[in-house]
Amino acid sequence: MKKCPYCGSQIADECKFCSECGKEYPNGNTCRYCGALIYEGDVYCENCGKKIEKEPRSAVSEQSFKSCPHCGAKLESDSIFCGECGKRLDEAVQVTEPKPIKQETAPIEEVEKNVIPEEYEEQPSSLKQYLPYIIGGLIVLALIIGYFVWNNAKSEGMTQQITVADSLGTDSVSSSSQDIIIERVKSIYDDSGKQSSNGESYWLTAELNSLIKEDRDVTPTGDIGCIDYDIWSLSQDEGYSSIDVNSTEILSETKAIANITLKYPNYSPKVLKLILKHERGDWFIDDFITDFEGKESSFKQDLIDCIKSTKENQLVQEETDSVSSAYVDSESNDCYYVYGTRKELESMSIISNNSINTKSLNKTYFTEIGNDVRKEIKLYSKNATVLSNHPSSSYELGKDANGNYKLNIVDPNSFWSNTKFLVIVVD
Repeated sequence: MKKCPYCGSQIADECKFCSECGKEYPNGNTCRYCGALIYEGDVYCENCGKKIEKEPRSAVSEQSFKSCPHCGAKLESDSIFCGECGKRLDEAVQVTEPKPIKQETAPIEEVEKNVIPEEYEEQPSSLKQYLPYIIGGLIVLALIIGYFVWNNAKSEGMTQQITVADSLGTDSVSSSSQDIIIERVKSIYDDSGKQSSNGESYWLTAELNSLIKEDRDVTPTGDIGCIDYDIWSLSQDEGYSSIDVNSTEILSETKAIANITLKYPNYSPKVLKLILKHERGDWFIDDFITDFEGKESSFKQDLIDCIKSTKENQLVQEETDSVSSAYVDSESNDCYYVYGTRKELESMSIISNNSINTKSLNKTYFTEIGNDVRKEIKLYSKNATVLSNHPSSSYELGKDANGNYKLNIVDPNSFWSNTKFLVIVVD
């Protein structure tokens, strides 16, 4: 403790102002007994003559204290002025319970730094305030853009321009117009019998005309062929009284559909779908689709399948005629035999379902033998079955010393009397 040089009151060593008179404590040291100023190096006070000694600080842990309301400095409870800032303590300060010196509270200045003034309290964000309006505007904008995109796509689908290249160059024609297609279909049926110089229908595509010509070529003379009159009449019949084009649909630059109804004076109307193809600068019929028992049937596909079947049947007939001639020719001395597993014989189309395919026998798989030769045929198998038709008395089916089957022809003339082909299945 030290004395105030002005009023003589005891003040703490660390205080800069007197807590009684409020005056600033002068720079330098003062005598602890009389308060007079002393200078560095003095041993005795010049005023009172007492020896200058530093007095240890008294413990304050048991004293009550209060804080300066202005700077927050710790003061004794009976102080009138702050020993730190020198201001008068006008307001009463609540006395707190004494605390250990180590647990010093944070300075008031630091606490005040963390206090947010009212004018800086969080205010509602301007973005949050207008967010609902922004979102609503974006939704409306998206709907408007979507409508224009959809409407533009629809318009392009209805009015797309088709570029057609012909032998003379490239013509850009507006062939996607629904009216043009309707008029084209009507003109086709108004003059459906018109043909070109080579006999082809003028109103059909080149591919469909080619199929019709192929059907005529593969059909034997006198036969009707693949084209059924009732179907073909859908494109060539001139007996209808009127035609209604019910609807049209453009699938691409070169393909469209027209649903039509042909009305006849004496029988029920015919409803069909025309598949149109754009070539040679105009629209031509590429297929006729009819409804048969609730299922659509394609004239073009039926024609393709029929031509394929006709060709296959003709090929089979030619092979059958060739093999059958050798099979029943009793004047020929050539006979044939073959043996193998069931799987091997089936793969060579010699047998099917345990019976001989007499119409498709290929002699290249057989071994030739004369019809007058007594022959022993070794089969090299523990099991053997004769499938072809031979008198049982004309041959012997026995085993050799190893237990493998062998066939002996004992009466050649009788053996080959029914067939010229011997077929044996072994395991």
